[in-house]
Amino acid sequence: MRKHARTWAGALGVTLLCVSMAACEGPGKGEERTESKTFTFSGDKLTVDAGNSDVRLRTDSTGGEVRVSRTVEGEAGKDGNSRWELTGSTLSLQTECHGISISCAARYTVTLPKDMAVSLTSSNGAVDSVGLTQSQEISSSNAAVKVENASGDVRLKVRDGNAEAIGISGGQLAAETRNGRLKVVFTEPPRKVTASTDNGNVNVTLPAGGDRYQVRVDAENGRAESSVKDTPGAERTVDVRSNNGSARVDQAD
Repeated sequence: MRKHARTWAGALGVTLLCVSMAACEGPGKGEERTESKTFTFSGDKLTVDAGNSDVRLRTDSTGGEVRVSRTVEGEAGKDGNSRWELTGSTLSLQTECHGISISCAARYTVTLPKDMAVSLTSSNGAVDSVGLTQSQEISSSNAAVKVENASGDVRLKVRDGNAEAIGISGGQLAAETRNGRLKVVFTEPPRKVTASTDNGNVNVTLPAGGDRYQVRVDAENGRAESSVKDTPGAERTVDVRSNNGSARVDQAD
C-alpha cells in the first residue's frame, strides 16, 4: 500500500535524530529509516493533519514538549518525499511518492504532554491511540481507528473504516462510522454516550454496577437490543443507533 506523510514547521527547539549513519543516507527499495524530532509547543490543543500515514498517539510528558518519531520505508525515505512540519498549532505529516513505487510507507508516533488536547484528521492511514488522559478528537477516512485506555473525553468520526474504543473511563464519548463497524467498551460509568453507524453494526458495553442510564437503541435496518434497563430521567444517557446494521447495548458482568 502506498503511504505518504506531512510536515512540521514554525516550532522552537527542534532536534532531529537518525538511528544510524547508514540510515541517514536514505533507504532503498523496502529499507526503513527511523528518526525523531522534538518541538516546543505551549498551546492547550494540538491539531494533527495526517495523510497517507499510520499515526500513533501517546502521552507521557509534561510541559510544552511534543515528541514525534517516524519510520519511513522505501521511496518515502527519499529527499522531498516525506515532510513533517509544525505551523502554529497544526502538526502536518505528509509523504508523497511519485510514479510507480514498490514500497512507500510512513509511520508516525506523536507523544503529547498530558494536559494538551489533540484533534487529529487522517486519511489513508490507520490511527492508534493509547493511554491518553486528555480530550481527543479523531476524524479518519479509508482506514481503521482504535482508541484504548482513554480517560479524557473522546470524539470519533470514521468514514470507510472500522472503529474501536476499548477501556474507556472518560465521561463523554461521541462516535460515528460510515461504512464500518463500531465497538465501544467502558471501564467507568460514562455521563453521555452517542454511538452511531451508517452501514455497520454498533455495540456498546457499559461497566458493571448499579448505575442508571437513559438508554435509547435504534436500528432502521437491523436488530436493536439492550440488556441495560432504560431509566427515564437518569443523569447518564446512552444513545446507540444504526441505519444498516444491528445496534446493541450491554453491561459487563
